[in-house]
Amino acid sequence: MFEAKGRVEIFKRIVEVISVIVSEVKYSIKEDGLHIKAVDPAHVAMVELNISPKAFGEYSASDTELGIDLDKLDSIIKLGKGNDEAEMVYDESSERLVVKIGNLVRRMTLLDVASMPDLKIPNLQFPARIELLSDDLLLGVRAAQSVGDYVVLTADSESFELSAGTQEEINQKLSKDQLSLLECKGKARSLFSLDYLSSLAKGMRSGEKLTLLLGNDYPVRIEFDILEGNGSVAYLLAPRTEIE
Repeated sequence: MFEAKGRVEIFKRIVEVISVIVSEVKYSIKEDGLHIKAVDPAHVAMVELNISPKAFGEYSASDTELGIDLDKLDSIIKLGKGNDEAEMVYDESSERLVVKIGNLVRRMTLLDVASMPDLKIPNLQFPARIELLSDDLLLGVRAAQSVGDYVVLTADSESFELSAGTQEEINQKLSKDQLSLLECKGKARSLFSLDYLSSLAKGMRSGEKLTLLLGNDYPVRIEFDILEGNGSVAYLLAPRTEIE
């Protein structure tokens, strides 16, 4: 059983943060909300998304797993405007997901969840924690796209830095005073694919508060809240150990 109603914008935002990594996903639907864990085909980036029932105008569910084609879902969701009302219902008799926006109705076939195993998010210990506005990270990522294929993220007790390029370079350094929070034991430095980081950045919006967890030659974990605090997102991106 699953039924959720609310503004179209809610459903759009959920698809937005997941589709930067995967096009097919398993919705784990429970009484306490919607839960999603997914990894890209190359196993380089992961996403964990948790949405509270409070995010919706109406929500009722029992434990259910639905395999969703995000391209199909997006094709109907994007036809609605942000404040339009939308409804999503699992029709158990036909085993289809019914999506309603105004007088538009789409009955979607579902994917086989048996081919979508449960993922375990690694429990990592990060020596560095940085809190900043998404605008700062998005600016650095956009600037880096003009000079290289990789980004180096560095933190110490005094600053957080994003750098990219070899022959031509871009550097963005934020001091402790320019950050909401900076906690770092020693120095943390890791190299990441700019393509992947740029993709993750598409799931973030201006004005959101980000938490970056960083280490040495370690994944970066990027956390932020969505839907007025009724949803939480965590991206995990594996590092590159050397430039090929």
